[in-house]
Amino acid sequence: MLCANQWLEYAHNNDIQDDSPSIVEIFQNSGNIVIENEQEKVSPLVSQAGEFTLIIDPPKPPEVVKKEEPLQPKITQPVTFAPRPSARFKLLSTSYNRDRPEDSVALINEPGKGEHWAKVGDFIGNFVLEKIEHGTIIYRYGSQVSEMAVEINAPVRIVQESVPPFGQGTQGRRQVDRKSILFGD
Repeated sequence: MLCANQWLEYAHNNDIQDDSPSIVEIFQNSGNIVIENEQEKVSPLVSQAGEFTLIIDPPKPPEVVKKEEPLQPKITQPVTFAPRPSARFKLLSTSYNRDRPEDSVALINEPGKGEHWAKVGDFIGNFVLEKIEHGTIIYRYGSQVSEMAVEINAPVRIVQESVPPFGQGTQGRRQVDRKSILFGD
């Protein structure tokens, strides 16, 4: 500091005016380092942090603007429901247990399977057997519930020809023609 003061006093006393460039001008003109605006300077750490932020939290893609189309009436086809399948089985008989209804069974004649016993919960074709009662069953297809009763036919009269005891032959045997057996004459 003492040197600088002495030089300034000497320069001031002797009226020395130097046209040589100052040290700042020499430094700026050297071209090695360019001094930029202080606001434009960004440290390498800050620039890497900015790049890392873009990796972790990328910017949202631009929103796609949809063009609104004029409303047109939509042509819809009428709703058609599948036809309900018909029961292709017959209820021949039921065995109902009043004390333990879960042990009840029904005799079913189903095409392709023939006659078989079914209990509650069994499938009969596309139907599920829901309940067995005395002479009827309740079965379900989807949410539709139906009931079926045993078909009772007119009783058949069986006429039996009397057979003579063994060894007596045909003597004393009454003759019956076929017409009287079939029609009860």
